[in-house]
Order: sequence, then C-alpha cells, then structure tokens
Amino acid sequence: MRRPVLAPLLLFVLAAEAPDAEEPAPRSAAVDAVFAELAAERAPGCAVGVARGDTLIHAAGYGYANLEYDLPLDADSVFRTGSLSKQFTAAAVALAAEEGLLDLDAP
Repeated sequence: MRRPVLAPLLLFVLAAEAPDAEEPAPRSAAVDAVFAELAAERAPGCAVGVARGDTLIHAAGYGYANLEYDLPLDADSVFRTGSLSKQFTAAAVALAAEEGLLDLDAP
C-alpha cells in the first residue's frame, strides 16, 4: 500500500533534480521501475506524465483502464470524471473559507 504514496513523490523528485531534458530514457526507466508492480498486476492503473519545463519527457500508462474488458491504460487514456470533482472543489472552497482565505459573501 505504500507504493501509491511514494510514486508521486518519486516522480516529483525525478523531475526536480533533472538538469536538462536531453536524457529522458534513464528517467523513463526510473518511472517504469516505480510502476512495474502495478503494470504486472491485473489491477486498476494510472496514467503518468513527467514534464521538464514545456517538454514532456515521459508519458505512459500502467495497469488497466477497464478490468471487465481487459483494456490497458496508456498515455492517451481519457478519464471521464463527470461530476466527481465537484465534491472536492466544494470541500476546498469550504476549507479556504474556514481559514479566512476566501469570503463566501464577496461579489
């Protein structure tokens, strides 16, 4: 269960310490290694993109988009979230209002 928490952190570190985007292959191998277990399992997955400035240096999908139809994820997978994000936006607005960062009565 620790891998999902460590993966985004590792991706951030890999992108932050990259001196330039001329050598994407070693970083791609490092990202692939983080998600190797997920890619090997028949499990829901994730799509990953790593950018350095305006340059995409790694894009891949790991695991499955649909287990019922055995559809794997790839870098071009579309995630249809519909109204799922509304509850998170509402919670973020409520927290900002509680902390005084946002005035709900402001025009």
